[in-house]
Amino acid sequence: MSIGVIVEFQLKPEGIAILIEEMKTRLPSTREWNGCNYVYLQADHDDPNHLYLVERWDSREQYDQYREWAMAQPGTAKMMEHATREMKTLYLDDTGA
Repeated sequence: MSIGVIVEFQLKPEGIAILIEEMKTRLPSTREWNGCNYVYLQADHDDPNHLYLVERWDSREQYDQYREWAMAQPGTAKMMEHATREMKTLYLDDTGA
C-alpha cells in the first residue's frame, strides 16, 4: 500500500534559499527514484520560514531506502545548519474516506 510522507522544515531566513536550491538539484532525481510517485517542496503561505516536502511513495520501505540516501548527502547537513529545529517527518496512510 502506498504511503504519504510530509517532511517539515523550520529554517532561519538565510536557510530558505539554500534549501530551495538544494531541492531544485535533488528533486528531479528523487522523482525518478524507485517507488516515488511524487515529491514537491511547498512553503507555508503565512510563515515562509516553514517549508514542507509533500510526497507519495509506493511503500514505506522504498521511502526509507531513499531517506537513508538523502540524509547521507552533503547538502542535507548544509541545509540543516540553518534549521531552527529538527525536521519532522509524518507518515500517512489513506483512510479511504
